[in-house]
Amino acid sequence: DAPEAPGLVELKEADRYLYIAQSNNLRPALAGLAHGDAFQIVASGFWKPDPNEISVQFAVGDEFADIGGGKWAARLISEFSPVFNWPMSNKAA
Repeated sequence: DAPEAPGLVELKEADRYLYIAQSNNLRPALAGLAHGDAFQIVASGFWKPDPNEISVQFAVGDEFADIGGGKWAARLISEFSPVFNWPMSNKAA
């Protein structure tokens, strides 16, 4: 039921954030998460994701128009340190 609009996406498991991102169109950004297949790509001996334990939230609205979704996402990433928002150096990108 995600709108075709810009907004923020948050993935959370129990008490930790997994991923936070800004998207120009939430519907296709969230479509890949609908069945949990995306989580199996990052599964390993370290982490075995259970899609039933992962919550997906999104936010849209006028508050993003003035500040911009990228700035909101950067602030939330800085505050919550999601597991899969690891910083990359310019050399790695």
